[in-house]
Amino acid sequence: MFYPRTILPCLFLVALAVKAGPLPAAEVTEWTNETVAEGLAATKQPMASKATVLGVVSAGDRLVAVGDHGVILLSDPGDEAFRQAQHVPTRMTLTAVFFIDDQRGWAVGHQGVVLTTGDGGENWSLLRSGITEEPLLTVWFENSQRGFVGGRFATLLETTDGGKTWAKRNIVREDDEVERNLFHIFSGADGRIYIAAEKGTVYVTENDGAQWEPVDTGYSGSFWAGVVLTDGTVIVVGMRGSIYRSTDQGATWERVAVDLKASLTDVIQLQNANVLAVGMDGAIVESADNGKSFTLKEHPERLSFTAVAERTKGNFQLFGKSGVVGWKYR
Repeated sequence: MFYPRTILPCLFLVALAVKAGPLPAAEVTEWTNETVAEGLAATKQPMASKATVLGVVSAGDRLVAVGDHGVILLSDPGDEAFRQAQHVPTRMTLTAVFFIDDQRGWAVGHQGVVLTTGDGGENWSLLRSGITEEPLLTVWFENSQRGFVGGRFATLLETTDGGKTWAKRNIVREDDEVERNLFHIFSGADGRIYIAAEKGTVYVTENDGAQWEPVDTGYSGSFWAGVVLTDGTVIVVGMRGSIYRSTDQGATWERVAVDLKASLTDVIQLQNANVLAVGMDGAIVESADNGKSFTLKEHPERLSFTAVAERTKGNFQLFGKSGVVGWKYR
């Protein structure tokens, strides 16, 4: 089985999640950065663009991709090649990256690593790391000060000072049998924040993360990524070609029929409003009707993809276990 954000750290659980009443108030545990030390910096590699990429984001017009061995890759408009960032203070596998503008961003990874940059990804500093910490798989920031990171076993941390200190949020219900892995935090224009998670669960908060509601979508597998479309529709994708859609802010969900067995690992909305999802075995599916239906467009080499980003309007760049894939679908 392939685990898109951390490369086989654990097996998935597939029992159904059960929706119940509201979560109790979140428990908070303070975590400071007193134990953070500058580790081994990522080395410059001539074939860095071939390293496994697990996350990518647009920082203005620049693409920033993260992956194995602390590799962070940058590509600017007019230059389809990717180059390594100047300084990355870790060799840990990096799993996700998020920018709030063209300069300020954060990346997360194994051993609870959290990095930050203020110059568009050229240079990074270490905010958090610990050998005993769970892998972090996702990062989301509302502004330069407040954000969340999440990962294995329902690990969810919040910062209100840009990542200098962190508070642990407990989103596990008392009647939960397992602590669900959290794979992707994402948000919509209405202020709601979502987390695509294990066991067919999507967490939703309407009060800035003070309380999270676990919604049972009716699916038993894991959701690995999600997106809120410009019309407010919420899409999550995951194992075995699963695509689920909600038009009521995540309260109820319906499965979108698509002739696909390969797992989907990432989903975005393009500038032309089409929805694009990619995954294993060359899977590329695209929707022109806000996710109501999808058309399968397989990659000719049937490579496996972990992430996708739009290059220019209607053109996208693919990423996977073999790094940057030099093939764009138009």
